[in-house]
Amino acid sequence: MGYIYRDGNNVSDNIGLLISILVRYPEIGSINLDSHNKKIKFTFIVAELLDKHYIQDFFLRLEDCIDAFLHIKGNEIHDFEYNSWDHSGLITLEISRDVETISQDEIALVVALVNEMFGGMLIIDVSGHIEEDIDYQEQLIGDILKKIPTTVNFKNLYAYRDEGKVMVFNK
Repeated sequence: MGYIYRDGNNVSDNIGLLISILVRYPEIGSINLDSHNKKIKFTFIVAELLDKHYIQDFFLRLEDCIDAFLHIKGNEIHDFEYNSWDHSGLITLEISRDVETISQDEIALVVALVNEMFGGMLIIDVSGHIEEDIDYQEQLIGDILKKIPTTVNFKNLYAYRDEGKVMVFNK
C-alpha cells in the first residue's frame, strides 16, 4: 500500500504520508515534516481578518479537544504548539505536533475543528480531491504513522498543493 514513482520505484513512507494527508484533507494548505525535532506542522490559510481573541479561543479549544482525545486514548499531549500570522488580509494558522505520537484520528479531529471554527473562510484547493479516495487515504495515513516511531532516519520535507498537484520538497 503506497505510492509509486513513474519509474516504478516506491515513494518513501515520509513522502507518502505528506501526499496522503494533503490529498485527504484539502483544508490543509501545507505540511512541514521536521526530522530534527520529529514534528509535523500543518498550515491552514484563512481568507479573512479575524479578531485575535477569536483565533486564541480556537487554539485553546483545540488544545482542550486534543488533550481530551488523547486522555480517552490513554495518552498525554506531547509537543503541541500553535501560532498564527496576519498577512495583509490572510491569516495563517500553524499547528505543530510530534510525529511519533500523532494519529490519523487526531489529524481528522484537528481538521474538523478548523472547519467548524473557520468553515467558508478557509482557502481550500478541491481540484485534486476525490471522494472515493477518502478511506484509502485515511488507511494509508494511519499505517504510515504507526511505522514512524520505528523509522530512525527521515528527511526534512515540505509539501503543499498547487493546482491540484501535491508538491514535496526536501528542506
